[in-house]
Amino acid sequence: MIGLFDFQDIRLAKTEADLLNFDDRFLFRFLDEEIRLIKSSKARVQSNTDCIVLCVVKNGETLLDSFFSHYRSIGINHMVFLDNGSDDSTSEIIQQQNDTTLLSTELPYKIFFQVFKRYLIDRFSFGQWVLVVDIDEFLCYPLMERVTFDHILQYLNNHNYNAVVTQMLDLFPNGSIQEIDGDDFKKEHSYYNLSNLQKADFFPGNNYYSNNQIKGFAGGVRLEKFDLEHQIALTKHALLKYDRSIRIPNDHEVTYARIADISFALLHYKFVGDFKGYARKSVKEKNHYNNSMEYAKYDKKLRSEKDFTLFDKNAIKLHSCKDLVRDSFVILTTQFLDYLTIVDHMLKDDISGLKSLLNSDSEHYSEADHSEQIQMKSRVRMLEASIDSIRLRHQQEIYLIKHSISWKIGRFFVVPAYRLLKLFKK
Repeated sequence: MIGLFDFQDIRLAKTEADLLNFDDRFLFRFLDEEIRLIKSSKARVQSNTDCIVLCVVKNGETLLDSFFSHYRSIGINHMVFLDNGSDDSTSEIIQQQNDTTLLSTELPYKIFFQVFKRYLIDRFSFGQWVLVVDIDEFLCYPLMERVTFDHILQYLNNHNYNAVVTQMLDLFPNGSIQEIDGDDFKKEHSYYNLSNLQKADFFPGNNYYSNNQIKGFAGGVRLEKFDLEHQIALTKHALLKYDRSIRIPNDHEVTYARIADISFALLHYKFVGDFKGYARKSVKEKNHYNNSMEYAKYDKKLRSEKDFTLFDKNAIKLHSCKDLVRDSFVILTTQFLDYLTIVDHMLKDDISGLKSLLNSDSEHYSEADHSEQIQMKSRVRMLEASIDSIRLRHQQEIYLIKHSISWKIGRFFVVPAYRLLKLFKK
């Protein structure tokens, strides 16, 4: 028990908002009791260029083999999964792998999904790089077939960055999404649509942003095609080097972080498998955020249009992450590409091609710019403190005046006498 709360108060929570009453440390202690360790990997972090993948999963058997293959191919050697009540072979498949750790809980996802991810980050990745993804999200960066992830992390370490913007890109087939996919879903789900992509500058807040060409993305093909009533946030900070100076309000944001000058993509295979059945089940069980209202829209559209497709004239075939650099969906810098040339001289021709795609208006902030930002914020804080001090002194003076003897004499004698004098004059 902490303060006025005990664990029973958490169990009584009906919505995600109810958990805002509790400190993360208290919630993590609660989860320590509610989450079981099923299987532990012997893999350990060896250096500051190692990264752990963290994933909350339920019924992910369709995607697991591709998930393992994808992240192993870039050098990931430890993946941690929190199974949230799977009733397929997800748990068994994960347990068969040498490089996986598996935990399990039956707590409701729609209430605890944000806390689950913060808990995994705090438990497994303190002071090191972590990639927090869903089972249908596959990280994509340029030249990933030839540049392993440790080189990417070394670049981030060299420049003291501790978070990277990762943009979700919904991928879909060129036919109906109601068809059950074959084994090679990546080949089938290889189209994207940026026509309804909305971009906005990041609000500076407490983060340091090193490249103003990196924007916050929202909207996209789902918002347009499914007639959703609320905005869809597509920007995450899924890759971060976590310590307790960083705050994680939700799975799309971080605060008090140094954001890298490059961004990557999360290829989002949301419509793989029996998406129609999954949407219908989600609506029935109300197991997603806001009682699965978003999935109710999916279900309604798929029921009304038998051959519903996301494919149209604006669909673009994805060949590699280089396409996303061309479309300014993934942002790179000359500094980053020069670093890759040093890593591998054989990449010179490929990097020259990528440099030709860079936005000539791109701005890269230097350490001097960062220092100036800090100084500006410091001056703002000083001004705010001065204003607060003046306001407090003003309030104190008013209090003293109201409680002084002369004030009381004036209030009870002078004021009534003045009013009587006015009456006599009339």
